[in-house]
Amino acid sequence: MEQHQWKTTEKQYVKRRLDEGATYKDIATELGLGRDQVHGLAKRSGFTDPRRRGAWRRRDWSEIDQTVQDCIEVQCMSIRQVVSHLQRQGISTCYSSINNRVKLMPASVQFQASVNAARRQASNAYRMRLRIKRAA
Repeated sequence: MEQHQWKTTEKQYVKRRLDEGATYKDIATELGLGRDQVHGLAKRSGFTDPRRRGAWRRRDWSEIDQTVQDCIEVQCMSIRQVVSHLQRQGISTCYSSINNRVKLMPASVQFQASVNAARRQASNAYRMRLRIKRAA
């Protein structure tokens, strides 16, 4: 693949769009380039935002762990619901990260998370059966 020669205006555009919160893919599409090319420029130029770093670099896991544990034990949430709850609070995370954190928690929390997930699944199945009945 041919290396792209970045113009100063393009670099400024990438910096501005990253500051606005655009993804590398969005910027690449706008410029007609590949996502990795934009990511490489951002990394080399120091445009990357600490919020874009991977989960392993987070410094606030202790606070997140406490919130996760409270959501599971007190509010009877499944892991998917916990992830949605955290995202509504503005904490960027994903299912696999939270799932891995729950695996490190005490067995009682892990058990409660599985019970909550089973209850949620049963509740969804019940609602689907009701919808099917009503439609018939």
